[in-house]
Amino acid sequence: MARSLTKDESLTWTKITRVILIVGILGVSGAIIYTLSLPEEEDLLFFLLNENQSMSDYPSNVTVNDSLTFYIYIHNMRLEDHEYQIKCYQGDLNGTIDPMQSVSNNQDFVQIASQTTDLNYTQEWISNPFDIIFQEIGNDQRLVFELWVNRDGGWEFIPDYVLTLNIDVLPLS
Repeated sequence: MARSLTKDESLTWTKITRVILIVGILGVSGAIIYTLSLPEEEDLLFFLLNENQSMSDYPSNVTVNDSLTFYIYIHNMRLEDHEYQIKCYQGDLNGTIDPMQSVSNNQDFVQIASQTTDLNYTQEWISNPFDIIFQEIGNDQRLVFELWVNRDGGWEFIPDYVLTLNIDVLPLS
């Protein structure tokens, strides 16, 4: 037959339970404070801007032999200074894009422009205009803008920073 706890034993278990509860609350609070105090993850902002340097109203069509103007915006929030290069390629929707590899080795795309800049930590930059002329009529032509970084004297493709835009090229009216 089970015996019941004495008053002293009951008080001891109550104290132990309170201590465990307080330690648990302090542990969870410490974990939350630690998580909130971690520095922001380093990153880049990489945007396509229209001819008015806005992130809206991108053109979806153009007349053959006319040009479209685009800009690229980069904000370096990485904790180090780097030299960056934007490469612009032109192709069509039949060309497949592997998200982990540059289209530079893809026969369906041709590099048509590039720009390079040095960016310090927290520095922002808007590229010179990319004036792109479409010389072939056809629906669903694609522009691809890739970001590359110079590390130790060699250029590396950054797979997370690829922008694409589909354009229909119309005949002269």
